[in-house]
Amino acid sequence: MTKVRTQIYLTEEQHQMLNKVSIEGKIPMAQIVRQAISEYLSKISSKEKVNPLSKIIALGESGDFWGSVKHDEEIYRNG
Repeated sequence: MTKVRTQIYLTEEQHQMLNKVSIEGKIPMAQIVRQAISEYLSKISSKEKVNPLSKIIALGESGDFWGSVKHDEEIYRNG
């Protein structure tokens, strides 16, 4: 995979912690940053793909008739 050179600014604390992890794990700082960015982007990408309406699919099969009355609670309860 082609890499693009990028400059970022870290706080002193972030830099110290990153340097410590790099030394302890014998991993280049750049690799740690790339991995963290990939994990973050994957996480936010998967959240965007979840449709809150998918939570009500087959809601009526439970026999709970309140699903039609309290559908907003079912959709957004844990969202």
